[in-house]
Amino acid sequence: MNPSYSKWLVILAFSLWVTILQGQNHPDTSFVKVMFYNFENLFDPEDDSLTNDDEFTPTGSRYYTKTKMYRKINNIARVVLAVGKGRMPGIVGACEVENRKVLEKLVRYSALQKFGYKIVHFDSPDSRGIDVALLYRPESYRVVYSRPVAVSYDSSGLRRTRDILYTKGVLAGGDTLHVFVNHWPSRYGGVQSTIERRMQVAGVLRRLTDSVCSLEPGSMVLIMGDLNDDPDDPSVKETLGAVFPESNLVGDECRLVNLMWECLKPGSEGTLKHQNRWNVFDQMLVPSAMINGRSRWQVRGGKANVLRDEFLFEPDETWGGRKLFRTYVGLKYSGGYSDHLPVYLDLIRQ
Repeated sequence: MNPSYSKWLVILAFSLWVTILQGQNHPDTSFVKVMFYNFENLFDPEDDSLTNDDEFTPTGSRYYTKTKMYRKINNIARVVLAVGKGRMPGIVGACEVENRKVLEKLVRYSALQKFGYKIVHFDSPDSRGIDVALLYRPESYRVVYSRPVAVSYDSSGLRRTRDILYTKGVLAGGDTLHVFVNHWPSRYGGVQSTIERRMQVAGVLRRLTDSVCSLEPGSMVLIMGDLNDDPDDPSVKETLGAVFPESNLVGDECRLVNLMWECLKPGSEGTLKHQNRWNVFDQMLVPSAMINGRSRWQVRGGKANVLRDEFLFEPDETWGGRKLFRTYVGLKYSGGYSDHLPVYLDLIRQ
């Protein structure tokens, strides 16, 4: 091929990419994409004396270095871009984030730097130092208020789990959206021995959303997170009171609707895999008004989606089929993405 022609092709491709990026910096004011992703241990390699993060240091059991951290950051950015596919998310909920510093590196030193993401983050009482967080593009969603909501296991307030992150923001056009980002207690130690902890968080979240709806009837609310329970588990279905879209919701515009119903169909994959079983721990929920036409903003299709691009998987030689391509498998470094798949939805203004 003629060298000058090859050079022209490179310039043309670069110009096209810049044009795409510039276009995505001017979001559609009638459309907002929202995603949630469990980053699976997005740590920095510095030792924090106040938390149990020793394994994610250069001398720790995972030999975690800056090189590994930046590869992780670039992998996360690739996932966000894949969810975007021409329309970048205006709101990104995240969990398993060590601190604000790693989020700043993500939005400043990866492919996400073009999109002007802002950060909402608070340190939580998690023993390992992992928190929930929110990234947002002010053109799509402008945060006007945020706070961490403490969750205690007992009346003393001393036995705490990760906070719930609450933000109140304004969508394009001036409509208010209340967002709750969650990472409920894990099942480590057994499902039955830990279920009460998740029920406790679900109860706190239920009171929060009920309070919002009672103070501002018709409020738009979005709950997302890694709940460490499936949509049909008691913590979600009973304590939180979340139902599926086919339920009779006439006259109950504040009733929470679980948008992950397609993942529960026979033969469907979930958002994470344990041995040979898929679970749907990563969930998105909204009031029924946001799927039945009673709210100005509606969830397209009345459902959330799961990104299942091939680069997120690898063959499962033990249990068959495929499994998630993780950063570590045990203590062995693989350089992958996460043990969870990202979930997302499209908000459309009527």
